[in-house]
Amino acid sequence: MPEEWQARAFDLCLGLLLAPAEPVGIRVYALTAATRLAGAYPELAAELLVAIENVLSTTTSAALYSRAARETPKLCAVTRDVLPG
Repeated sequence: MPEEWQARAFDLCLGLLLAPAEPVGIRVYALTAATRLAGAYPELAAELLVAIENVLSTTTSAALYSRAARETPKLCAVTRDVLPG
């Protein structure tokens, strides 16, 4: 994906993930897509980790919990390698 589109795609994915009215399948896929986009940008990975915490505090969806459990370690690895603290 061209670099100039990545920010727009990430913002769209984050918006879909945080929208409780969206179907769970869309939110789960948005989480995966956002993780892939954030992989090269530690600041985005940190932002996505905060969003995941917010989503998990307001949902009971097993699918979202499962996908978050799979994607969170990837995001933590990105932030740990670059960001202090």
